[in-house]
Amino acid sequence: PVVEPAPAPEPEPVVVKDPDVSDMTPGASYVVWGVFEQKANALKYKSIIERKYGNVVTPTIYHHRGDTLYLLALAEKSTRNQCLAFMEELYELDGLFDDMWIFTNK
Repeated sequence: PVVEPAPAPEPEPVVVKDPDVSDMTPGASYVVWGVFEQKANALKYKSIIERKYGNVVTPTIYHHRGDTLYLLALAEKSTRNQCLAFMEELYELDGLFDDMWIFTNK
């Protein structure tokens, strides 16, 4: 009798992580500068803020509401109060930071 080898198992799909988008930390709060439908817009404003205020903030792009929106955050903090204190510092710096808000990742 001829014995055929068992078929090889299907390879696991490889998940490719987007190098421009970071993962949010559960429970962390974020100082949000804006939310965008297009990743290109988030990258554009991230670049502008980095050029002008890279010594003060670390702009980072995160997925928001699954993969449908891109959230541009200026800081990640462990509490909302830390976010508020950081926002107060930025308000004094430039009108560019007037419309920030806080998002807490639950």
